[in-house]
Amino acid sequence: MAMVDTSRPAAARPSAGDVVPLGPQDEAALLWNDQAAFVFPIDPDYRLDFIEWDRTFGVRVSEELAGTSTTFSLSVELPDGGCGTRTVPMAGLSWVAVHPGYRRRGVLTTMIRDHLHRLHDEGREPVSGLHASESAIYGRFGYGLATVGYQLSLGRDVALRPLTGAQAAAAEGLRVRFETADPERHGDLVHELYHQACRRRPGMVGRTRALTLADLRDTPLELQRNEPLRLLVAERDGVPTGYALLRRSMRWEDFAPDGTVEVRELAAVDRATEHRLWRAVTQFDLTGRAKAGRIATDDPLLSWLVDARAAKPVRTDELWLRVVDVDRALTARGYAEPVDVVLQVVDPMCPWNDGRWRLHADGAGAAECVRTDDEPHLALDVRELGAMLAGGTTASTLAAAGLVTESAPGAARTLSRAMRSDVEPATTYGF
Repeated sequence: MAMVDTSRPAAARPSAGDVVPLGPQDEAALLWNDQAAFVFPIDPDYRLDFIEWDRTFGVRVSEELAGTSTTFSLSVELPDGGCGTRTVPMAGLSWVAVHPGYRRRGVLTTMIRDHLHRLHDEGREPVSGLHASESAIYGRFGYGLATVGYQLSLGRDVALRPLTGAQAAAAEGLRVRFETADPERHGDLVHELYHQACRRRPGMVGRTRALTLADLRDTPLELQRNEPLRLLVAERDGVPTGYALLRRSMRWEDFAPDGTVEVRELAAVDRATEHRLWRAVTQFDLTGRAKAGRIATDDPLLSWLVDARAAKPVRTDELWLRVVDVDRALTARGYAEPVDVVLQVVDPMCPWNDGRWRLHADGAGAAECVRTDDEPHLALDVRELGAMLAGGTTASTLAAAGLVTESAPGAARTLSRAMRSDVEPATTYGF
């Protein structure tokens, strides 16, 4: 196998002065720009204490702030090749906003390029991830759709099939308490249980404690409009095993109650706890339904439903992943079967990725990815690598769609089997 230079070329940055660092003194400007782009109500008590200011940047045009973005130091669970996951650092790109007066002027391209080149130059996270406000935007920047989910609407007292065997025995010792969410009281509990739940499925995103606390916090303006955030905490022998974060809203129709439970997050360390929490969120008095989003497409809840049509699922795109460095990203995860394949990667935005890479994995956890000038087995855009990274979308699927070119018969199938996860990847947290 003939090898070529493995060193990474220096990355070109946008022209000097285009991208500027922002700090706490720019909090009002960041909020204003985001509100102008996304049209959300201004809350004077909303705090940005979860922002990582050393990773927050803007684009200035003639001294005016034309665009803003921040990066969160997150992680993503990727398949380990067996039945588990590996926790891989991920740069969570968020709060991406372009001022309405500067649309279609390349501001977004400048911000994305700077984000990716900065990660590469500083040797930081091998993967970038985001949630897209509009799903047609980020593919052109090399982001691939790695996880999808369902939005569900469940009627009150929806019938669930009973658990059997050891899971049924585990459920007998569970109790659920109802509390008002409080960052100081529940922050550690939610943060720890959430990250335990993350390790059960690829695609799950690990977050900072500051982000956890922000999700548990209400402002006076929110409390004028809604009830406080509530928390259902499941316990076994006094030890918390899961929670559901929710908010209820009430309306009356013809003198009859017809409230809604909005489940913002449900996390559990075992199936019995999940089952018990879903029962609890669908049994509130005065309500007619419980709504939940970001449910895995193979979530056990879908199998527990007695009426398979009861959930009314709506498919949603969730986590978009972008390979920052091909070699580091592909060796960060595991492979279920041996694979030896040469990939021709197309990546005009990150030229250090462009070209041929040999991926070799022994199926026992070890993998290497190096530059080569051997003939490629598969040719693909970098966005397809991002789509495949979490183990959901396969090379075979993309080849059948005409998005991956197979030069060596069987190469797509071999790579698909090596990268596939036993469970569908899912992302239940938005950032």
